[in-house]
Amino acid sequence: MIQVTCKIDSHYILIRSILIVTKIKMSDALQPAIKQSTVQRSYCFTYNLPDGTETWTPGEPLSNKVRYVIWQLERAPTTNQLHVQGYVEFKNATRVAGAQRALGLPNTAHFEMRRGTREQARNYCKKDDTRLEGTAWSEKGEWILERGENGGVKKKARLQALRDLVLSDDVVKDVTKHEASFKLEWIDVYNNCPRGWAAIFEELSKRRMIAEPNIELRPWQVEIIDILRTSPERRRIFWIWSAASGTGKTTFLEYLSLNNEFKEQTLSCPLALKELLFLFEPGKHRILYLNLPRDYQEEKLKDSYLPLLERLSDGGMMTSTKYEPRSKFMRCHIIVTANNPPPYDRLPLRFIEYCLDDN
Repeated sequence: MIQVTCKIDSHYILIRSILIVTKIKMSDALQPAIKQSTVQRSYCFTYNLPDGTETWTPGEPLSNKVRYVIWQLERAPTTNQLHVQGYVEFKNATRVAGAQRALGLPNTAHFEMRRGTREQARNYCKKDDTRLEGTAWSEKGEWILERGENGGVKKKARLQALRDLVLSDDVVKDVTKHEASFKLEWIDVYNNCPRGWAAIFEELSKRRMIAEPNIELRPWQVEIIDILRTSPERRRIFWIWSAASGTGKTTFLEYLSLNNEFKEQTLSCPLALKELLFLFEPGKHRILYLNLPRDYQEEKLKDSYLPLLERLSDGGMMTSTKYEPRSKFMRCHIIVTANNPPPYDRLPLRFIEYCLDDN
């Protein structure tokens, strides 16, 4: 406050002095506030144990503010100081002082922000080389995997599971099982581990290692193979059927799957258009091989199989809608194996019939 020396000017001086003081206080309020203590949901901490103390625990019961805590006893190599090395996670952001109280630690305990990942901080408190001999690391609370964590571990596990399946003796011997037949069930591995996927099926090919299948072809098989070497025709379906077993239908698929000329061109198809279009690769597949079940019902043939065959034999541009839309141009040889004659009344002029019971 400015001292008043003149009565005439006192009123003026008093008012001016108030304005000056007010201005100063308003200016102070606009200055940055003093930095508060760090607030975090996780901390790394070190606590030097008092002389004569050889153990520590974060309290019983564990504070309900703590989500997870891990620690172990260590002895400093230079000072021989026994201390606790730990890592703690809270359910909500907590100041250092609050973190110390929640763990029952004095304010002399050293807390700092986590620098690496959660997993790295956790593993740092498990190190064998620094742990006090004769003790073990301890943990309390719940270690919860957060979004995006452990993805690499899961991918490796899925990739290994696929490898074990594909390279099993049963699959190696069953040549009707090929890369496309695994794609639907293992689409996550196909998308996430493309190099691993390719390596597995390259190894499958090496283990089969058959340059040409040792199969003596029957006359009807030779005839169809000659046709397969020509360009596919629209609205043509090869219907190979036999009421008996052991007539060569499965053997023919085996031949196409192993023969160097045809194995990359042949797709053994699921009996659903959506899945089939997803597996179909334009420019690679020229032969679509469909095996109808022995005991299919008439309704299934009318409502499902025949519309599928009609669409495939029409060919042209189609849209695969599984996972993501993708247009594909199809012009392929269509081969069907069955135990019944073709339904000429439903799709006239499309079937090329091979009745194996006559051979």
